[in-house]
Amino acid sequence: MLVLEYAVLAIGLFGVFKLVARADGFVRRTGRTGQADVPLPHLAARLQPADGALKVGVVGDTGPGDRGTRFVIAGVSPGLAVVRAQGAGRLPEPAPSTGDPMIDGSFVVGGDPALVHALLDVDTRRLLQRAAGTMEPGAAVVERGTLTVTVGLSHRLDAKAVLRRGREAVALGRRLLQPDDVPRRLSENAHHDPLAGVRLCAALAMGTEGNDVLLALAGDAAAGLATATAAIGALGKAAPFDVVVEVLRRAVGPRPVDGPADVQATGACLAALATLGGAGAISRLEDVLLTVPPAADDAARALARIGGAAAEEALIAGLASDRSECRLAVVPVLAEMGTAAAVAPLMDAQRHGGDLRSRARWAITRIQSRLTGEAGAVSLADGEGGQLTLAPDAAGEVSLGPDRAKG
Repeated sequence: MLVLEYAVLAIGLFGVFKLVARADGFVRRTGRTGQADVPLPHLAARLQPADGALKVGVVGDTGPGDRGTRFVIAGVSPGLAVVRAQGAGRLPEPAPSTGDPMIDGSFVVGGDPALVHALLDVDTRRLLQRAAGTMEPGAAVVERGTLTVTVGLSHRLDAKAVLRRGREAVALGRRLLQPDDVPRRLSENAHHDPLAGVRLCAALAMGTEGNDVLLALAGDAAAGLATATAAIGALGKAAPFDVVVEVLRRAVGPRPVDGPADVQATGACLAALATLGGAGAISRLEDVLLTVPPAADDAARALARIGGAAAEEALIAGLASDRSECRLAVVPVLAEMGTAAAVAPLMDAQRHGGDLRSRARWAITRIQSRLTGEAGAVSLADGEGGQLTLAPDAAGEVSLGPDRAKG
């Protein structure tokens, strides 16, 4: 009986020791992240390209729960950097754009723009997006000439799926090799990529050689207003006037008085008109000043950038508008660049009262400070607000005398 009791006790103690050993092994394993990673030379050999352009390494039992597989592929372009995005609001500001919203939402891409947009064609982006699925936020996907792709599949449990994903990783690595002819591949993407945003970014990376693509994008209604206005802005003085006017029409929308349909695009088009200058641009800017009150400030500033008598006349026309937004928009601009021709209209505008009265008087004072002492210049009479006087030698000019002013 005593022997039996000892046997039972021994069996119990053995079981306890085994349980403790298993628990200790589990704690040690989970507490030492990455120590369970095991090289898989047999799988690496199956994936290794015969030409030796890339060097493939494979590590198993990695990632959360030690159930993932990592492919490490050396030999890709050293000038490219790709990091898994960490979510909205955590990207660098400003985050560089590839022109593909799916890629921009998943990765932060760095490198010389010409190289980046030469490499990231539609097929490369598809493979890169495929690789994003199981990558940890903040993980370096491409860094210092090495592509790293981690998949949440175990080589022990699903060898075929792991092999398939490994082949995709190698295919991506081959597409990220340093191109022999960056300008040629860049041009191909600028002209033929299915996404207008990608074509825009590639064209911008080409410099003036991409102007033909920018011209096409600016006139392409299907490209979207943001792309069209970006193309117009990049073209500068090379932007066709009629294309700018058409994009402006789309940006303003069918009900100008209620405000532009696209505020940002409208502002970009007004800035483009200021860059182009000329009578046509002044006429269009005056039209916006008078008919699109929410855009009146931008239109007035654009006219000031053009400058000259014709632009000043357009601004003065704004003083006669029935909309207070238009009148208030032109007053500070006339204060900065107005001539004697603007004084009388500014004085007349004071009749509207309110803020306009004080601002108009301030504008007249600013103009007076620039013109005092010049023949024909206009100034406010001392102590007699609202009266006009003329600088000496203004032969033939008309003035308001003190008696007439009182009468």
